[in-house]
Amino acid sequence: MRVTIELEPDDIARLEAALARARRLAATMDEVDVIAAARQAIEQLPLHCAPSYVRRQFEGALRLVAMLEDDAWALPQPWRDDVLVTLIYLGDPEDMVPDDAEVIGLLDDAIMLELLLRRQAAVMRA
Repeated sequence: MRVTIELEPDDIARLEAALARARRLAATMDEVDVIAAARQAIEQLPLHCAPSYVRRQFEGALRLVAMLEDDAWALPQPWRDDVLVTLIYLGDPEDMVPDDAEVIGLLDDAIMLELLLRRQAAVMRA
C-alpha cells in the first residue's frame, strides 16, 4: 500500500520552526557530540515496530553519520551543517511527534530525513 502525505503551508512552517530550533542547538554543540548523540539516539529508537519506510529513512541517516565521520569524504561545510541540523532534530525528544508514540512516533523524523536526503541526493549518489 502506498500512502501519500500532502503538507500544507502551515505544516511546512511547523517543520521549519522545528529545524530552526535544531539550528540554534547546532550553533552551541560540537560536531563530534552531535554525531555521537545521533548515533546513540538512532540505536535506541524503536525501529523494530516502525513502518518499513521509516526504517529505510533511518538507514539513510546512518549513512549520513558515516559520511560525517569519514575524513576522506570532505563534505562541504554548508552540507555538513544541513546534515548536523537534521541529526539534532532526530535526537530531539521535543520534536513534533514524540518518538515513543507507537507506529507514528518516528514519522516526522522520517519526513525530515526524506527532505534532507532529497536535498543531498547528488552527495549520497557520490
